[in-house]
Amino acid sequence: MAKKSKNINKDVQKIKQYVFIDILLIFIAIFLFDTLGFINLKEIMTPIVSSIPGIDKINPGNVEDPYLLSREERKKEAYTLKMWEEKLKQKEEDLKVKESELKSKIESLKVEKEDLEKAKANLKLQKNEYNDYKKNIAKQAEYIESMRPEDAVARLNEMDDLTVIDIFREMDKRAEQEGRQSIVSYLLSLLDPKRSAIIQKKMLLNEEE
Repeated sequence: MAKKSKNINKDVQKIKQYVFIDILLIFIAIFLFDTLGFINLKEIMTPIVSSIPGIDKINPGNVEDPYLLSREERKKEAYTLKMWEEKLKQKEEDLKVKESELKSKIESLKVEKEDLEKAKANLKLQKNEYNDYKKNIAKQAEYIESMRPEDAVARLNEMDDLTVIDIFREMDKRAEQEGRQSIVSYLLSLLDPKRSAIIQKKMLLNEEE
């Protein structure tokens, strides 16, 4: 009989332990669900607490829900973090746009620089060609002045009108600088009359311009 009584007591103790563990697990589960936001413990407990006699005498303003505050703080932190992420993303996009614009301007400046260098090189080449042309005209004028008039005319007939005009002008300039009479008029009289008239007309037109 005593042995049977002991067995009953042991069973009761085990049942109490199981009940305690179940209640503890229930409270832990409720706490976790409330923390994760699956349930709102305050909304569930408010009707229960309100039914307790004398609870209405307690100032609700002095009662704070730590879990609610924790959730609100996490929400604020998450919102602040999101705002910072959006601002950072926007700044990155702005930097990419400015970087692209800067690259475009650099490329444009490179092209402009290359064009300017080409223009300078072309201008230098034209200047050199012009100087070489002037030197050649001066040599031709000196050479023709030293030739016999008939040979000079034969030489002039091998040239185009503009070259002949430039040579005649160089000869006139040399004669003026040296204070002597130019032989250009005499050479014109020896040329074919038709071509001589054309050359004189072109010389007059160029002087007017």
